[in-house]
Amino acid sequence: MLWRRCCRNGFPGPGPRPSKNVIAARRLSPGAAGAAPQSPRPLLPRATARVKIAGRPARIRDSRRASARPAGPPAPERVSCRPGRRAEEARMTAIVRVLLLAGLLGGCYASSEPFDDDEDAAADAGADADADADPDLVPLDDAGTEEAPYCGDEKEPRATLSRIVDGTESFDPEVVALEEGQVLAVGAMLSRDWMGGGFTNSCTATLVAARTVLTAAHCVRSWAGLARPGDLRFAVGRDAADPVQVFEIAEVHANPEYSPWGGGAEQARGDTAVLILAEPAAEAVPEIRPIPINRAPLPDGFLGAVVQNVGFGTTAPRGGDNTLRWWTVEAVTAVSEFDYTVYGGGVSSVCFGDSGGPGLWTFPDGVVRVAGTVSWGDPSCVDYDHFARTDYNLEFLAPFVGPEDPCGGLTWEGRCEGTDAVWCVDGTTYRRDCAACGQTCGDAGPSLGFYCI
Repeated sequence: MLWRRCCRNGFPGPGPRPSKNVIAARRLSPGAAGAAPQSPRPLLPRATARVKIAGRPARIRDSRRASARPAGPPAPERVSCRPGRRAEEARMTAIVRVLLLAGLLGGCYASSEPFDDDEDAAADAGADADADADPDLVPLDDAGTEEAPYCGDEKEPRATLSRIVDGTESFDPEVVALEEGQVLAVGAMLSRDWMGGGFTNSCTATLVAARTVLTAAHCVRSWAGLARPGDLRFAVGRDAADPVQVFEIAEVHANPEYSPWGGGAEQARGDTAVLILAEPAAEAVPEIRPIPINRAPLPDGFLGAVVQNVGFGTTAPRGGDNTLRWWTVEAVTAVSEFDYTVYGGGVSSVCFGDSGGPGLWTFPDGVVRVAGTVSWGDPSCVDYDHFARTDYNLEFLAPFVGPEDPCGGLTWEGRCEGTDAVWCVDGTTYRRDCAACGQTCGDAGPSLGFYCI
C-alpha cells in the first residue's frame, strides 16, 4: 500500500526528480467535507492546467456605519422683527464666537498649575542641555532593546504583519506573529527540469540560518542518490514564477538516518535535509530574516495546539502546477519520538509540493520556530499529515544551523523599521526612535550603518 509523498521522485538522472506541483491551503468542493475519506493510493499523473485556489472565505470588514436617524433639513434663519435688530444680533454673535474660541484654546493649552516664569525658564534650560547631550544607551526592558532616553519612551518592538484578508495568502497572526522578513524566509526549492529545461519548483524550504535552508530529505535524495547542488535553486517571494531572488546552492546534505526505501509509519524518521546557499541570503535580500528551528523537546502544550503550515504545493490532490505560497492552520493530534501528526479536518492541509515546508509554532517563550518539516500524508490532502521533528534531528542539523541567533539575523549595520534605527551588538538589540529626536532613519555611512540622520 503506497502513501503519497508531498513531492514526486524517481526520475532519470543523478538526483531525485521532484514534481512540478507546488503550493498549500486548499479546500474541498461543497459537501466534500462530509465525504468518506479516500484510501491511500499511488501518485497519479496530473493535469498541466493551473487550478484556481478556493481559499477560506474572505473576512471583509465593513467600516460603514449607519446613522441613527436621517439628517433633517437645515434650520431656517432667525430674523428679527425689529428694525436694525438683525445687524446688531449678527455683530454680537460674532463677538461671542471669538470669545468662546479663545476660551477653548486657552483651556487646551493652559496648565492647571500656577504659572512661574523662573521655574519654566529653568525647565527650558534643562531640556536644552539634555538635547545637546548624548547619553549612553541603557537597557529599558526584558526584551533586550535599548535607546537614548531623550528620544522618548520606547514601545516594545512588535512583528510587522503582512495581512491579506482572504486568510489563505497570509499566516494567521493569532498563531504566529511573523515579521515580513520571516515571511520571505519560506521559499520554494527549485529542481532542474530535465525534460522542459530550466527549473521548476518541486518542494518547499525555509531559511533557518544565514546560508542554511531546511527542507525534507526525500526532496533531495532518492534511490538514484543525492541531488547535485547545480541542479537545485532556492527562490524567495510570494510567487516562485516571479521570485524576489533565486539563490544558487553550494552544498546539499541529507540526514543519513533517512532511507528512501522506507515506508509506513517510519517514513518521517530522519526526513530532513539542508541546502547551503552560495552566499548569505541577506547579502542579496537585506530584509530577509531566518526562522530558527526548535531545539528543545516539544512542550506538553504542543499536543492539541494549532500550528501554522505553509508551502508552495499544489492546491488539489490532482491539481496542476502552482507557483504561489499558501498558508493553512491545523491541529496537532499526535506526537511521536521523531514526528508529529496534524489533521486538516477534511477541509485544508498540505499537499504535493509542500514537502520540506515548515510547521511553525509560537513556543512558550514567545518565539516563532520551525517545529517540523512536511514529510508525508494522506493522498486526499485534507486529512492527516506527518512532520519530521527538528528537535529529533538536531544532531544532524546543529552543525549547519549553529547556535540560535539572539538578534535573529540583525547585525551591527542594522536596519530601519519605519523611523526607528535598530541594530545588534554582542547579542543585544538596540533601538533609537529617530522621529522623537526630530530626525529620520537612513543610511548614515559605513561608520554608523543605519542610524538617525
